[in-house]
Amino acid sequence: MQLANRYKAIQVLGQGGCSRTLLAVDQVLTPLTLCVIKQLWSDVTSSSPMLSIQERSRQAFQCLKKLESSIQLPTYLDQFEQNGILYLVQQFIPGDDLALVLAQKGTFNTREVCQILVSLLPVIQQIHTCGVIHGDIKPENIICRVSGVSCSEQGAWEDLVLVDVGITQLLAGMKTLQPRMAIGSPTYGAPEQLKGNPTFASDLYSLGVTCIHLLTGIHPFSLFDSVNHRWAWQNYWLSKAANAEERLQQQNLAQLLDRLIEPDLNQRIASAEEVLLEVQFLRGEHRSTPVSQPMRSPTWKCYATLTGHGGLFANINAIAISPNSQMLASASDDKTIRLWDIQAGKEQFTLHDHAHFVKTVAFHPQDDNLLVSGSRDRTIKLWNLQTRSVIQILGGHDHTVNAVLFSPDGAFLASGSSDKQVKLWDWATGKVITSLTGHDLAVTALAFSPNASNSGCQSLLASAGADASVQLWDLKTFERVHTLTGHTANVRAVAFSPAGRWLATAGDDRTIRLWDLASQQTIHVLSGHSWPVSALAFSSDGETLISGSWDKTVKLWQVSTGKEIETLVGHTDSVSDTAIAPDRGLVASASYDRTIKLWRMSLFQPTS
Repeated sequence: MQLANRYKAIQVLGQGGCSRTLLAVDQVLTPLTLCVIKQLWSDVTSSSPMLSIQERSRQAFQCLKKLESSIQLPTYLDQFEQNGILYLVQQFIPGDDLALVLAQKGTFNTREVCQILVSLLPVIQQIHTCGVIHGDIKPENIICRVSGVSCSEQGAWEDLVLVDVGITQLLAGMKTLQPRMAIGSPTYGAPEQLKGNPTFASDLYSLGVTCIHLLTGIHPFSLFDSVNHRWAWQNYWLSKAANAEERLQQQNLAQLLDRLIEPDLNQRIASAEEVLLEVQFLRGEHRSTPVSQPMRSPTWKCYATLTGHGGLFANINAIAISPNSQMLASASDDKTIRLWDIQAGKEQFTLHDHAHFVKTVAFHPQDDNLLVSGSRDRTIKLWNLQTRSVIQILGGHDHTVNAVLFSPDGAFLASGSSDKQVKLWDWATGKVITSLTGHDLAVTALAFSPNASNSGCQSLLASAGADASVQLWDLKTFERVHTLTGHTANVRAVAFSPAGRWLATAGDDRTIRLWDLASQQTIHVLSGHSWPVSALAFSSDGETLISGSWDKTVKLWQVSTGKEIETLVGHTDSVSDTAIAPDRGLVASASYDRTIKLWRMSLFQPTS
């Protein structure tokens, strides 16, 4: 089956009353790439306009696109309509689903189920924050990237991907003749969902039912006492405990799961965050609640908001400021790079050449007219801004290029990709100098230490990964010299202080860690953001750290004490990146709200 002249369906993976799932090939990308296509159809009459369906799907698709940076969700790549049927194109995730794993290995134990909960609850929380109800959480929709046997042998179930996010919610919006029709799996669906009234807590119910299925190995229909309207699953599990300690752990987990699968919505745990805190407590992980900082009078103000990126896909993923602080470059899902005049606050021109979302951008440290960009099309492009043309295309990564950066002396280029590799390039010749491998999951961010000749420090490259680690590489030997561990989830941002003494890291666990590079020890853990931290940058004097977060804020921190100085509020969606123009006292922030905001201290605020 040929779809939209780009995709070729090769296998039907599954089919329901309102949708079909196809394994397909994207024939445009080289090499040919597997993808998954959800084929959705509405029960509206032929006289009903398709426009309303398309508009609802566009809105739902925009919500799902906000989640694409999570390594635990498949990326939504495209959508199109053909012959009155809507198609959503998703990233293909290879691996075993938990239903298959259960059939192969048998039942899961207490520790394994707790690991699964810790892995999935943060991503469920992210989904709910975006206003999306998954609606169909079940073992078949939870994919383990590595084989279930390997996970069982290693005792680790953290590398899980949740698929089919928001599909049931989108279908519900398309069912215009039956708006309260139940959509999802009746085996795992909450009572209110089966009546056509799903809530965020419905997903927690489905997650709980999934867990009791994994623990007992018995189909959930056989675990529910329909006469007394209650679950009877514990009778099939608690008796398997080997000793008193294990029985206590089982009882604690059982009590938590009972609160998840409570049929009465008013008696059920309402938020994924609350469940996660209880699971962490069961595992002996006590997280302190950050002390709220008193409100302060703003000393920073937004003096300009840059708009221009547009279309269905227009998230701004990254920004960079030129060495002379005159220009700002922004990279977007609209496949463009836009150049802005910082002083005037206006767009200068747009670069078009990437075939897919542009994820990262950086200026050469000594040349204001040399720019580099990386994209989901797997290429790195070098641009001459005077001629507004591509002067070099670097191809070698097998997946999305998430980070590109010139070395401090501008001699070579580093790139990090979802293919788990860091590559160092001689950008002038387009040749790979070396490939650095060490991350178990996608490389998400890169940072060079300051020029060793100026700082007296070892010349290092730091790479952050979705495997929750930060790797430090010696740029003379190209050897890994240290692995920094401490984060509990995807690390999204990394930055060296100007003197090279400290390293800042941050990510999905909502914390920022400041490391002393001499001892490789954490000196401060900064807690204040309520959602994943996506961007970090030091001020030129190294005394202030700037962070951007999915909580829509930019925060300024005092490095010496680790205390929050100020919060900058104004974006209406997740902050994706930050940048600093040192000689102008200016901070720039980019957001999924499709805007870039320029902030200055009140002292520098232009007068009218």
